[in-house]
Amino acid sequence: MRKSFDNLQAARGIACLSVVIYHIAIWEAAYGISTPLLRAIRWFGFAGVDLFFVLSGFIITYAHWDQLGHRHVVPKYLFRRAWRIYPTYLFVLLLTPVLWHFTLNWPILPAESERHGWSWLTLLPTVAQNPIVPQAWTLTFELLFYIAFVPLLILPRTCGLLAIASWGLIAGSLAILGQTPNDRVGQFVLSPLVLEFVLGAMVAVAIRTGYTRFGLWKLCVGFIGIIVGSLVWYLTCDVGEYQISHRGRTLAFGFAMAIIVWGLASLEIHNGSQAPKWLLRIGDASYSIYLVHCSMHPILIVYGCAMPHSRLWHMLWLTIALTSCVGAGLLVHRFVERPALELVSHRPKRSVSCFGRIASHIRSRFRLASRTYRVK
Repeated sequence: MRKSFDNLQAARGIACLSVVIYHIAIWEAAYGISTPLLRAIRWFGFAGVDLFFVLSGFIITYAHWDQLGHRHVVPKYLFRRAWRIYPTYLFVLLLTPVLWHFTLNWPILPAESERHGWSWLTLLPTVAQNPIVPQAWTLTFELLFYIAFVPLLILPRTCGLLAIASWGLIAGSLAILGQTPNDRVGQFVLSPLVLEFVLGAMVAVAIRTGYTRFGLWKLCVGFIGIIVGSLVWYLTCDVGEYQISHRGRTLAFGFAMAIIVWGLASLEIHNGSQAPKWLLRIGDASYSIYLVHCSMHPILIVYGCAMPHSRLWHMLWLTIALTSCVGAGLLVHRFVERPALELVSHRPKRSVSCFGRIASHIRSRFRLASRTYRVK
């Protein structure tokens, strides 16, 4: 079995761009044009987050398949998962208010930071939305998924998989029946979004056990599911309902995203990677782009509203918005996320200076001369 899937890394890039363009579509309304060009994106662009959740379940299960049932790897696993999230997140969380202060003259500390600052730093579940990194609520669910994966590393493989599948079955059944627990902890632990993570994990199990045929057909079924889900969402839901209805987005897009991930992985196993290099680069930096793009929101609105509101200027504003969001994320990935990950992934290679190479050359010549003298 291959160690990684380029097709799925490209899917991360697509999910990231989908969320970025979706948010730009929302900002577009604040910009002030009468006929927003990206209005249609608002009915399905947010589903990039659902694709992220499915990919998360798939990647964790697939990457740790050989470690299932080996409890000694739990500390290393938890450290690497936490390190994957917190350094880049904390950098964006602390840098964004400073950026807003120097560009918009806003106060560095938000009004609610005294009450909810600790929850924002630690990504603990909270009712108050993080105004600095609004998308941080998804990272809270990522941490839940990472912790919920620990039983697979402790229990025997079959028992662990049954436990995760049962968790998803309970959460999915409650979502289908429209039932929610009364307490806040139950609503979080049994959120319908749990089902998306579990579906990704089950797809990884299917790939690992050899169910890799009909990749193209799976892709077609998944895309049809996204189209149907978008139409149902458009006909039955309000644009902003996704913020409070995890049930609706999971039922509309969760299963379709799982089938698409299954199809992409199956296709790569049999036909190799077909992903373009530029999309792979976006996929590599998708976490940084996802985190930092909302930092551009108030700057783009304030300075964009000073521009003329004709269609030509609006197209220019959209181009600047997309370029600044993606560009800022690429910079954070290059100088923050990637060095942080390399710090724990392997030891940096020792660089040999010019003097070191000269000394090594002299030593080798000396050894050669000494051996020649002994032979004579």
